Amino acid sequence: MYPEKSTSRGEPGERVQLRHHCHSLWHQRPLEPTIKHVGIRVARQPGVHSDPTVSNEDGRPPTQDSQFGTEAHGPGAYRETVGRVTRVDADSPISSTLRKTDNDLEALAFSLRKDAGMGFGLRRRARELASKALEVVVFPQHEQYHWPEKAYTQRILKILDVDCVFDVGANRGQYGRWLRDLGFHGLIISFEPNPNAFAELEKHATDNWVCLPYALGAEEGDARFNVMADDVFSSFRDPSGAAEYSAENTIVDTVTVPVKRLDTIFHDFEGRLTQPFLKLDTQGFDLEVVKGAEDIISNFCGIVSEVAIKRLYAQSPTFEESSAVIARAGFEPAGMFSVNPYKTLSLVEMNAYFVRKDLVELDPL
Repeated sequence: MYPEKSTSRGEPGERVQLRHHCHSLWHQRPLEPTIKHVGIRVARQPGVHSDPTVSNEDGRPPTQDSQFGTEAHGPGAYRETVGRVTRVDADSPISSTLRKTDNDLEALAFSLRKDAGMGFGLRRRARELASKALEVVVFPQHEQYHWPEKAYTQRILKILDVDCVFDVGANRGQYGRWLRDLGFHGLIISFEPNPNAFAELEKHATDNWVCLPYALGAEEGDARFNVMADDVFSSFRDPSGAAEYSAENTIVDTVTVPVKRLDTIFHDFEGRLTQPFLKLDTQGFDLEVVKGAEDIISNFCGIVSEVAIKRLYAQSPTFEESSAVIARAGFEPAGMFSVNPYKTLSLVEMNAYFVRKDLVELDPL
């Protein structure tokens, strides 16, 4: 559901490139060789106008998005810049902004001279400085497909004032690490019944990240659990035979695992939370978790559930069925994002966000 983040040195997705062709922005002097091949991917923030005084490589003012043929300027416009800026008029607004941040960039260059390897902390700092200088959002290339959902999740966690996330279907802790990377420091309670995956998940356990080795469902007891070739697809459901992910979604083992109801274990944590959020990623079993939370579901301020557009599992609910059940529980749809958009052009599953109806008015818009 949520991608692994590689921080290995030298990985393409982790490069932060501020190309040496930007030297004209910094008093017409070239940057140090250690940051020569630094190129950036940027998305212009909503409400920030593109500067018509900035030219592209070929001298054209960037009034048209050449890839999509749509206007790239104006409030709310998003644009990924892959060209190189070669000229900025001295009196333009962006020139003034760049001059203000020259000291920050000098400090960055000094840091990079000290550490040509450019570790993860320096790469993050480079993105922060570039964001400040250019009034854009800068993110690693490997996050380009998931950045909109990350930005949305940060926003909804902040607006709802979430202090605890129930991570149901945690696998090896990908979602928990994703939350920490977003800056969430509240309590995480992760549930994972697959013994092999739980062994990895448990390594992340702290006082503020509780890891529990069982599943949640509508009925308590023991149940047969299918371990798939790629264990992120493991499920209580059998594969549907769909062509999508057929190799990954193949049963290689079955194990018997304990299942508990959420409304029976929720009270164990009540003293540690006020605004809990429920994340469901159980491969076709999400509505069973909701059924097992009937008595306490209204305590959650929001829910994100992986819903099916195409069924990867037999007996799994459709998107319409999932939305209807969660709506009857008192939640309204708030946002939807494709799962693994970089792997297929076909919409197979979505991460669907829901907010409790009485909290919808918290939206500042």
